[in-house]
Amino acid sequence: KPGLLFGIFLVVLFAIRFIIEFFKENQEAFENDMTFNMGQVLSIPFIIVGLYLIFRKPKENAKKS
Repeated sequence: KPGLLFGIFLVVLFAIRFIIEFFKENQEAFENDMTFNMGQVLSIPFIIVGLYLIFRKPKENAKKS
């Protein structure tokens, strides 16, 4: 299925980054008051795109050879 491997790559890579960011020191002072730091916030859209690529349905009108 087109995009499946890339979707899995995105989810795994950015989920691991999201978890690792819990253990890192904040690099900027404004991150001290945030629930999630900037690395985690920026990882969320990539995880969502990866999940979309994994779970989307193939188009019905595609010709089969």
